[in-house]
Amino acid sequence: MLGLISKDDSVRALGCMGVSAVCEFGAADPELVMLRSKVGPRLFRRLVERIREGQACGEVDLAIDAREAAAFLQMTMQGIQLGARAGGDAKSLGALARFAIDRFRSR
Repeated sequence: MLGLISKDDSVRALGCMGVSAVCEFGAADPELVMLRSKVGPRLFRRLVERIREGQACGEVDLAIDAREAAAFLQMTMQGIQLGARAGGDAKSLGALARFAIDRFRSR
C-alpha cells in the first residue's frame, strides 16, 4: 500500500485514474462499469491470495477472514488514492497505510 503513495507532490495530486473515473461518473458510464467488472475481481482475488500467503507464513493473523480483509484493503487503497487527489501529503497517507496494514499482523 505504501507503493501507492508517490513522494512527488505533483504526481501524488493526480491520484488514480480509476478512482477518479468512479468519482466523476459512478456507474453511469457502461464502458467504465465493464472495465471495473474485469479489473476489480482480479485485484480482489490477488489480494485474497496474498493475505492467505501472509497467514501461511505467520505474518498475517489467522483469525482474519481473507476475503473481508481483501475488501477492506481495496477500500483503503481507494481512500488513499482519493486522499492523494485531495492534496493529502505523503507522510499522512503513509501513516494511514501503515495503520491499516498493522491491523493484519499476527499477535
